[in-house]
Amino acid sequence: RAEKLFMICRSMYSSSEVDVAAAGAILATSKTQPKFHSYVALCKDPLVLLKSSAAVWKYRGIRCIILRILQALLSANECLVQSSVTASVAAEYLAARDMILFRSLVYACSSRFVFGGGDTVDTLHGKHCAMCVSMIRSCVSKRRGLVAALIKHDLSNDTCIDWIVEFIPESLLDA
Repeated sequence: RAEKLFMICRSMYSSSEVDVAAAGAILATSKTQPKFHSYVALCKDPLVLLKSSAAVWKYRGIRCIILRILQALLSANECLVQSSVTASVAAEYLAARDMILFRSLVYACSSRFVFGGGDTVDTLHGKHCAMCVSMIRSCVSKRRGLVAALIKHDLSNDTCIDWIVEFIPESLLDA
């Protein structure tokens, strides 16, 4: 229901204004007031959405809203970075950004984080969110070497590696 309302608002109002309002609401907790983020600030640091509480990721509609906003912000961030710095610095920054996103989503998905809702699919290894898998696959296909770097430097959890092999076929090309 939340996702449907979000999409209706995006069709009626400026998508950037709706994204800012939704991001503010998602980042707010019961103990803090929503922080105001401008669209430009969100474009400069799209990973701020990963600071949302773990509870919001359990609701399919809200998780889809986060991922839709994040996808738009990542594209805008990529354009900003590529136009403002040299190509080698931009490539390094974007790889680091995608590594943080990739690691966060893989860990959430592989640790059998409780995904609820109708978009989850039961598998031999638990449930997974199709939209999260799609975003991870997109990151891996854009940035060659992401999986290899993650396994080499950060990932010692066999569950994460097994999950990557099962759900991210592009990872085999990255080895």
